[in-house]
Amino acid sequence: MVANHGYLTGEHAPGHSSLPEFLAAAHHVLLAHGLGVERIRSVQPSAEVGIVLNFTPVDLADDVPAARYRARLRDEIENEWYLHPVAGRGYPAFATEELGWAQAEILPGDLELIAAPLDFLGINYYTRSLVTAFDDQEPAKPGGVTAMDWEVHPATLGRLLRWLPTQIEVPVLITENGAAMPDQERTETGIVLDEDRRSYLERHLREVHSAIADGVRIDGYFAWSSSTTSNGPTGTGPGSAWSRWTTTQERRPKHSARWYSTAIANNGPWSAPDSAL
Repeated sequence: MVANHGYLTGEHAPGHSSLPEFLAAAHHVLLAHGLGVERIRSVQPSAEVGIVLNFTPVDLADDVPAARYRARLRDEIENEWYLHPVAGRGYPAFATEELGWAQAEILPGDLELIAAPLDFLGINYYTRSLVTAFDDQEPAKPGGVTAMDWEVHPATLGRLLRWLPTQIEVPVLITENGAAMPDQERTETGIVLDEDRRSYLERHLREVHSAIADGVRIDGYFAWSSSTTSNGPTGTGPGSAWSRWTTTQERRPKHSARWYSTAIANNGPWSAPDSAL
């Protein structure tokens, strides 16, 4: 978020849109991670240390040469640019060449610091990226969308979870997964209905359970999020706990939160009775 949105897209502070600045910022974010791992372990060798990365797996909307080229480039930038150095594989060669990065920012010893052994990998996953041949083409989103216009595509999470062990051999924690969805208050009961969010969580949890059954080590899952959050310039991201923004700051669990609580207790989303209504 710091490097991509702060220095490439300009969506977040400091609001720059510069490819050279992005490349430099991304490297120094990773270098700061490596130095942080080194410092933590020097103070507490038994500490468990990891990193959290965002993943947006890429699919083709059109299977044509231009789309395949764009998809490969986007995949390396969005899904491998940070993972590969952390895994000791350096920066993706294709994207490095296509972006014209001379790698002048990389000093001797940097990549070794960045590749310090980890105890876990945290992943943030919300949606996939559908790539067309041209920027002005808007692909269809067959899975439906969230309130932030992100496609709902649970199968991609399952694919991602099975791909990660081929890239880095550490336990996985799903540190963010969830959806901003519209809410509807049922006045006679005071319950806030958010069936779209509940369905999103259930279908993604099914993918997590399926990956575990296939032997993928997944040590944790954290739903995004427990409350309505502010996401800077992109607006709010409603969560599973309802807040009345009054002087009392009253909070009530939404339908999805009640369902999720039962699902956790039963260790299986499909076994959770839909009794929140």
